[in-house]
Amino acid sequence: GFQPVCGFNYGARLYHRVLEGFRFCFRSSTVFLLCMGILGFAFAPQIVAVFRDDPEVIACGAAALRFQCVTFCFQGWIVMSNMMLQTMGIAGRATVLAMARQGLFFIPAVWVLEHAFGLLGVQLAQPVADVLSFLLAIPDAAGFAQAARERGCKKSFKDVNVLPSFSVLSVEALSAMPRACGEGGEMPVKLGIVSYITQVLR
Repeated sequence: GFQPVCGFNYGARLYHRVLEGFRFCFRSSTVFLLCMGILGFAFAPQIVAVFRDDPEVIACGAAALRFQCVTFCFQGWIVMSNMMLQTMGIAGRATVLAMARQGLFFIPAVWVLEHAFGLLGVQLAQPVADVLSFLLAIPDAAGFAQAARERGCKKSFKDVNVLPSFSVLSVEALSAMPRACGEGGEMPVKLGIVSYITQVLR
């Protein structure tokens, strides 16, 4: 539900609504995932037992599931940040973030941690990948929120230099903002499909 809200409001230059939508979706998803993580942690053996009636498999799977449940709540920020990047037309950064959890971080984590800790390393690989993906996503959404607050959420972003310098978003997002919001400013770079259609209709 966040992606169309982000797309229409970003295309209409209502950046405060983009920020409000991100906050709502992040908070609600984090609360939900935190509750699911607590339940999964508490009932991990029973959940694994549904799929395999083997004490050794249950013990191993329960440990892996509990490790995963600890970082489950990070997915709210990661997924919402990725949706926002896609809708804003920052395809490169969105692609990197989308591949991070199950590819860029997970595969090396399995290889390195397995060699270092054996089976425990394999069980820890996914939570480690989740934490690294979360850290990767922080500058994107946090940078947009900081810029939105700096400009009152409604004005042009062309002169804002408050985004973290270590984020790709600090260059790409600013160039995607209108040069003179509210004064007939043009969008200098491509937007997401929904945002582009909205801009044309305007």
